[in-house]
Amino acid sequence: MSAGVSGRIPPGAHDVSLAEVYRLDFGRRTVDHPTWVALALAAGDGPVLDVGCGDGRASRPLLAQGRTVYGIDPDVRFRVAAKEAGIFATEGTADDPRAYREIPKCALAFCAYSTLW
Repeated sequence: MSAGVSGRIPPGAHDVSLAEVYRLDFGRRTVDHPTWVALALAAGDGPVLDVGCGDGRASRPLLAQGRTVYGIDPDVRFRVAAKEAGIFATEGTADDPRAYREIPKCALAFCAYSTLW
């Protein structure tokens, strides 16, 4: 959003969360799914960690294969959607060590797309 001439952000401009922007931009994207599946297979048995899991878009094919998936995301709306999909989602960011306290050792950890910007 542009701050405009006054330098102030217009009322309501902040009501669209990053979660909503992501959902609109990446929501239907599946081109990366084979990559995450191949990496998980190569990593062997064990759970998978999706850092910046969002609503679980990138992890859904792993869930479909019976993998246990843990996720970290700062947005509560994304975590709710991820949990509904079957991901053990916890609050946090990639650079916050507290986010990893409840997550067991995983066979694979990945971070899809623009999570680390």
